[in-house]
Amino acid sequence: MLGLGASAVAVGVALAVTKMPELPNTGPALRTDPLADGTYEAGLDMAPGVWHTDGPRDVHAYRPLPDYATVSRCRYRLVSADGNGSPETQETVAAVDVKLAPKMKLATDGCKGWRYLGPLG
Repeated sequence: MLGLGASAVAVGVALAVTKMPELPNTGPALRTDPLADGTYEAGLDMAPGVWHTDGPRDVHAYRPLPDYATVSRCRYRLVSADGNGSPETQETVAAVDVKLAPKMKLATDGCKGWRYLGPLG
């Protein structure tokens, strides 16, 4: 107990504060699940990288006339970040891979779901 006229001695303790490193803001995770028909932009709607489809959704039965078959087509178009790209729509009856850099667009119709294979490399 301190009386009048007594002085108190303060003991200081220095605390070291460590600042945590800042993590980069990567934003929301980009879509890598299969894509259906539609138009998508890499880096906005979907992850940039290599995407694959197994081709058209349906293969129809043969018509009554010999040597004729109705085969569905998988149609897709790529547009580059600067707005250029293949002006015509590509059609395929087989599997196909496409490479999409950020800001490229993929428009697709009639294809089985597009699967993400991984980043460009």
